[in-house]
Amino acid sequence: MGYDEMNDRRGPDLNRPLIIGGLLPRSKDFLPEVDEFINYNHEHLGCPVNYMAAGVIFAVGVALGKKVSIKIPDYTNYANLYMAIVGRSGANKSTPISRCLQPLIDLDRQLWEKYSQAKKEVEEANREIAKANRRSKAAPQPMKPQPVEYTIYIEDATPEKRNATLAAIDSTDLGLMVYFDELAGLFNQFGRYNNNSEVQDLLHLYNYKPLKVSRKSEETIRAEKPCLSIIGTIQSSVLKETFACKSMKINGFNQRWLFVFPESNEVPQAEIMEEDPTQYTWWTSFIESIFKMQGKRQITLTKKALTTYFTWKNALTNESNSLSSADESQTDDSTDYTQGIYSKAHIFCLRLALACHFLTRFTDSNSINEAEMKYAIKLSEYFIKTAERVQGLLESPAKSKKGLILYNGWLEAQKKGMTQKQFAESQGVTPSYLNKIIKEYRDKMK
Repeated sequence: MGYDEMNDRRGPDLNRPLIIGGLLPRSKDFLPEVDEFINYNHEHLGCPVNYMAAGVIFAVGVALGKKVSIKIPDYTNYANLYMAIVGRSGANKSTPISRCLQPLIDLDRQLWEKYSQAKKEVEEANREIAKANRRSKAAPQPMKPQPVEYTIYIEDATPEKRNATLAAIDSTDLGLMVYFDELAGLFNQFGRYNNNSEVQDLLHLYNYKPLKVSRKSEETIRAEKPCLSIIGTIQSSVLKETFACKSMKINGFNQRWLFVFPESNEVPQAEIMEEDPTQYTWWTSFIESIFKMQGKRQITLTKKALTTYFTWKNALTNESNSLSSADESQTDDSTDYTQGIYSKAHIFCLRLALACHFLTRFTDSNSINEAEMKYAIKLSEYFIKTAERVQGLLESPAKSKKGLILYNGWLEAQKKGMTQKQFAESQGVTPSYLNKIIKEYRDKMK
């Protein structure tokens, strides 16, 4: 990607399908088995290919945990993500995510079985020590300490359970994944607990800030370097009931989420095909190999990759600045929301780059090259667009400065003979989103 093109972030190149409508490209740099796994399940399950591709990226990030980090000047990140799988009811959202996460669930069960066995052995040993102490007149032998239960996967967790688990695994290289089959369950907790406190905790955990929870009747919970990943499904019709809270729109909470949100409401038809168990066997082995890697690694960017990253990051900054009014009193909440998306994109771009590095033939390298970074940027652009699409559902686009800019641009584009579809593509928005803006502004002017 040339950098004249990179600075024009809304250019036509970024509107091309990243691959057959999906996120992962058919590229010699990516492991062919990854592409086969995604497309086999897309066809076999009858689910949007983006759900499978995103699930793969998310699962790799969880498997990496805190073993591998990505480092650029002033920033160190793991590959953990907050991800929402969005679609209408019946869009087959849960099944592909469950398929991608199953190896992690199996690994979590292995951790529990190891803990249960260790606990049983300690209890038996302590019974023998207690008997010996009662018979002996010498100084009593100390009891063996109880083993620690390590967990990487919990469902529909309360804040207390989540925080306690993060504290328990803090000294390890493990990250924690919280899964919500219905992501609305996470937001329902905000009603049962202190809304602002829980949202702030999730903001801090995303940024790896130390966790400290003081409780009156129990010991203080601490996690110095928590690593939390969250994934869940949500109906597009429920977005307003969850992500529309004003405080979450302006404090950066929404902008930290990656929305996997296919443009089409159509559910692909499943194909009648013989089940291929080797696909799941390969995926299980692949995730286990990442999870069981020994030692810690730090991944950096090559010089060209670093230049690519900062050129794109600065292009985002320029676009964000262009939305600001010279008179701050004229800057609306919608503008703040959009600027928040741009300001968080450079963070999740690095996390995506790290996860995707382990889907390539460069896995043994401790550097991310220029081609990998360009791909991570394309992924990030996808998630910027889906975030803006969600923003459009949460508010009237005609209320935003961006809406006015798009409407005025469309009026000029008409004079040049552009169709509505062509103009939408040139601006990096969907035709339906542009049509909504045009309709609202026309209605206002009647």
